[in-house]
Amino acid sequence: MADGGFYYELSSDTEDEGTGKDTSKGNRKRSAASIAKDANASNDNAFTLGTLDLNTENVTNANEMEAHQTLKHETIHTDEQQEQETGNGYGDGDADADAEENDGDAGNTTEDNSNSSYNYPSENPDDYRRGGYHPIDPGDCLKQRYFVISKLGWGHYSIVWLCFDTLKQRYCAIKIVKSDELYADSARHEMMLLRHLNTLRDHPLRHRIVKLIDNFSTSGVNGTHQCLVFEMLGDNMLMLIQRSNYKGLPMYNVKQIAQQLLQGLVLLHLNGNIIHTDIKPENVLLISDDIGPRMLATQASFDFLHKHSMGLSRPCSGLGSRSGCEATRASPSLSKTAKRKLRSKAKTSLNFFKTHRKWLRDRGIADLQVLAEHGFLCRKFAVDAVLGLLPFMPFEGPQILNEHDVMMFTQRLLVKQVGDAFDEDSPNTSEEIVQLVAMAKPQLEQSYAAMGQLQLKNSKACKLLYTNMVDFMQHVAKMVAKHEKQQLTDDYYRVPKKRSRFNFASTASPTTSTPSSPPSSSSSPTSVSRSSAASWFPTNRAYTRGVKRPPKSQCVISPRSETMPNLDLIKKLDPAKSPCNLQIAIADLGNSCFVNRHVSEDIQTREYRAIEVILGAGYDTSADMWSAACLIWEMATGEYLFEPSKWDGSASVDESHVAQIIETLGPIPKTLIRQGEYADEIFDEHGELLTIKHLVPRPMDKILVEKYNWSSVQAKEFADFLTPMLHVDPRLRSSAISSLVHPWLKFDA
Repeated sequence: MADGGFYYELSSDTEDEGTGKDTSKGNRKRSAASIAKDANASNDNAFTLGTLDLNTENVTNANEMEAHQTLKHETIHTDEQQEQETGNGYGDGDADADAEENDGDAGNTTEDNSNSSYNYPSENPDDYRRGGYHPIDPGDCLKQRYFVISKLGWGHYSIVWLCFDTLKQRYCAIKIVKSDELYADSARHEMMLLRHLNTLRDHPLRHRIVKLIDNFSTSGVNGTHQCLVFEMLGDNMLMLIQRSNYKGLPMYNVKQIAQQLLQGLVLLHLNGNIIHTDIKPENVLLISDDIGPRMLATQASFDFLHKHSMGLSRPCSGLGSRSGCEATRASPSLSKTAKRKLRSKAKTSLNFFKTHRKWLRDRGIADLQVLAEHGFLCRKFAVDAVLGLLPFMPFEGPQILNEHDVMMFTQRLLVKQVGDAFDEDSPNTSEEIVQLVAMAKPQLEQSYAAMGQLQLKNSKACKLLYTNMVDFMQHVAKMVAKHEKQQLTDDYYRVPKKRSRFNFASTASPTTSTPSSPPSSSSSPTSVSRSSAASWFPTNRAYTRGVKRPPKSQCVISPRSETMPNLDLIKKLDPAKSPCNLQIAIADLGNSCFVNRHVSEDIQTREYRAIEVILGAGYDTSADMWSAACLIWEMATGEYLFEPSKWDGSASVDESHVAQIIETLGPIPKTLIRQGEYADEIFDEHGELLTIKHLVPRPMDKILVEKYNWSSVQAKEFADFLTPMLHVDPRLRSSAISSLVHPWLKFDA
């Protein structure tokens, strides 16, 4: 948890298109440093928030349907290809697809990996070629409305970018697919399924599946790329498992996740007639607020403007951007038209990030106003805001509190902390109290000494801070609006009119050209003012040329229609550690298919693969139920239910997987073995395993009691809930709707 009870985490998800028969997630249990290193590289479906349901056109293209029948015999990548791919270590069967024997960190390039032909912390630079990735930079504009902010993640066939939709004034995640026709076909297949689900937009469970809100194509040096625009979601379940230190989530949260996962499968199976085929922690995400994207945008805008102030008009970011920059430097003899276009593009990007920081500031002020009106805004939070210490809210504008104000506030805060430490009801021990006083004493002395040297009086803002938080935030909003008005006046008289169209750097004030760095700690708005709230969309021609301008009514931040107040802004519990209310959505339909129209018979990530898929006996919606049960077990315990890659004997991975299933769930039906295409590689003619002969029964309730120290009652109730979902005969396996009525899902009062 960050200071002040904050918890902020980069949202992420993974993309696994074409999971091979022997795909594994590799070793998840990485060091804290390795996880932090990859925190900014979620995977292909790294989405973060967005509950608006756009009225997407529900058209099923017959040509798309026909084209995707070819994928029945042709997958995006083979097992050998998957063993060569690397990713961010979040367990993606695509971008994180190491071989099952690989126990190394998929995202750590400092370790040797004999199973990979290359190791990159980001995507392979060789994939920026004809038919490959689309080179793109932060600040680029797509479809004349989506401005690119930062990279969220990458996968074998696409890269996902955090973007800002200037038409709807919201963040979104745009997946830009490789231009090769095979990958374009896969993207069209995913769009077809998502459009089909959009016909169910009025269904009460529609929010349990990620929404496609737009799609388009863009052309570049490497070809034409399909772009899928998704709503923003939050952390995936694997991130929660990692943050729980692989000990399992609070049971209250596990029940919520299980219930909502089953609700999503009800929509897919019964209403959508779709099999997901790849249910796993990476593909189940939290529905979150927009704090995460605002943090990323704050940092990305600072980085961009800082690089610009250092003389880099088009700072590179990521391998795609670096490839594009190198190509530009390698061609110094550009035509005048090309150079003019590059300059115009750079100025547009610069102006976007400048104005977007103002938008972030105004939105933050509006959020704090709402919290103050409801009595939830504490003084320290308000002070951090006007000092620019909140990671999601840049504050580059007028000085609200002077040095004397800050010193007095710091002194009072220290006194309060020491006083709280001596509270009789405080859980602190005497030793902790002594340490706290020892730490606070020199700070108090320095604070008093500094205040004695200052001859300033408390400002009006400081008086309001201690009398009325609503008045304080209104004063902040008024000062910001006044500062913006004065800045516009100064810029008008300072810059020659003939050059104002191009001279962005000289028109910006020092505070906007060199923004303060956002804090490194990871920690619904009202209208501030018409001029400042609309400042995200400037009137400069170089910025607005060709960009769709929103209606005037959309230029003012007016989220009073949203749920108020946004308490997550000031107190955010980590669902990995604390019981709390949460919402989830199922993502990544890239491998999904209709019930009667399979794309491939080789589905599911290894640890969540159903017995019938291992044997090659065909599958239906019951395969998703098997994966869901394995996922729920993992959420509750922090570990896999089946982990065949740990088998040390000479048996194949498939045989060891089946052996673990038999030990936990009982013998496999002979009828299913006879139907299996791969059964001869696992069983002999008598229905016995070829290599593994000594099996030790390990029912789930016994594992929970002996290994995880559950009570026998809790273990039996949980096992009774999961066992029907893991029936070895797919015909007898419970459905999503029948599992929803199980008594285990009832929440304690």
